Amino acid sequence: GICEHIKLFLYSKKAIKNKKIIVLDDIYTTGATANSCAKALKEGGAEKIYVLTLLFAGNRHHLMIK
Repeated sequence: GICEHIKLFLYSKKAIKNKKIIVLDDIYTTGATANSCAKALKEGGAEKIYVLTLLFAGNRHHLMIK
């Protein structure tokens, strides 16, 4: 999935170190994709991660990125 692509990209950590990153997700359901992508980016050194989504199809309790 998309997070595997991010993990490959993180081999070049200089590209995201101390950067603010926007993750664009088409459909937010459980937040699993957003959470795993945010975690990978944070581990890669990103300063802040923002998630934008086009459609919310989940439960409001899943809105917090862990």
